[in-house]
Amino acid sequence: MTTPKIPTTKQNASLFTNHLISDGKARVRVWHRTDHDAFVRGWDSQPDFPQLVLAYEYEVDVADLSEECPHFDCFRINIRVDGTDWEMPVKHNTRSLSIGDVVEIGLPNQTMFWGVNPLSWQTVTAQQVTDAQRRQQQKI
Repeated sequence: MTTPKIPTTKQNASLFTNHLISDGKARVRVWHRTDHDAFVRGWDSQPDFPQLVLAYEYEVDVADLSEECPHFDCFRINIRVDGTDWEMPVKHNTRSLSIGDVVEIGLPNQTMFWGVNPLSWQTVTAQQVTDAQRRQQQKI
């Protein structure tokens, strides 16, 4: 009996990328803000010291991506309204998407970050997200 080989992280990333290409899907990751300004300020003004932690991820059809928001119905499926199992916070047993959170859209050759503002969405840079993740890790 042979032991199965476990793919390396690079191989896993390649398998994931190939899956996205062949299935016409985009990976969506939801990052929750954990700092004290999380519910007060969005990303429309530069937050002083934002902190982000990965809440959950899922996939959507590439055809559902948008130029005005991360994807069609993004806000609705990421908040608890009636407790149905297709609501991501219910499915992943976490809180709803809120002001200051970030939605990451991952495609094979591009990643976009959308910050939740009080009345809209705003693109956020990869550097802002990386810095916020680092601050969260230092806090732990």
